[in-house]
Amino acid sequence: MQCKLCAGESRPIITGLFDDRYGYPGSFDIYQCITCGFAQSVPELTPDELSQLYTKYYPRKNITVTSVQQAATFRPGLIFTIQSWLQGTRNTCHYHVQPGQRVLDIGCGDGASLLDITKAGAESYGTEYDKNVEPIAQELGLRIFFGDLNNAPYTDQYFDVITMSQLLEHVSDPIAFIRQAKQKLKPGGQIILSFPNINSFNRKRCGRRWINWHVPYHINFFTQKSIELLAKTTDLELSTVRTYTPNQ
Repeated sequence: MQCKLCAGESRPIITGLFDDRYGYPGSFDIYQCITCGFAQSVPELTPDELSQLYTKYYPRKNITVTSVQQAATFRPGLIFTIQSWLQGTRNTCHYHVQPGQRVLDIGCGDGASLLDITKAGAESYGTEYDKNVEPIAQELGLRIFFGDLNNAPYTDQYFDVITMSQLLEHVSDPIAFIRQAKQKLKPGGQIILSFPNINSFNRKRCGRRWINWHVPYHINFFTQKSIELLAKTTDLELSTVRTYTPNQ
């Protein structure tokens, strides 16, 4: 099949994966491009199926205001920076925002990230598909749009920073998605994103048991080469690439 990023040839590297966490039915294969290394899961769910997937299968039906507040663990300062590095959570994108910035966290989950961004002295906004979060957002006064970024009421060139923690692997068309996000950035703005690395030691060590296959929720799998290609294709300057050992 054809690679989404470079249109090169993609071949199957793993077959017969299934959702071993939340029980979504079906079997899925992973195809990887022989040119840029980008990989994708097959078959891919439709946008309507994805929306239902996160609302019905992701474990957020029983979240509470208290649990969201407790999940917001960010603290400004060097001590927290060191702790998050030691704990393997430094790949959390909103930990890198600065005071005074206007920040959009795409795929903000239960909204704890927006509480963290506020603690960092920044102005927080979010988007999220899972409508189980909506009553919590209302109670906490969080500015979350529930739906697709393309339909969000945020004007173009509005944000200083856009964060995407473990998000890009979930979107159907990463090129179109990054271009949409770019439109929301002020000139000179920054996109900070994190995602699993298909070339990582953990992936090679674990094989088909790698935790980040996570089908059908994870659609895309990147390498450094493929993320460089994505930046070039969307006319973005790639300033920094870092690899963190996760806490999983």
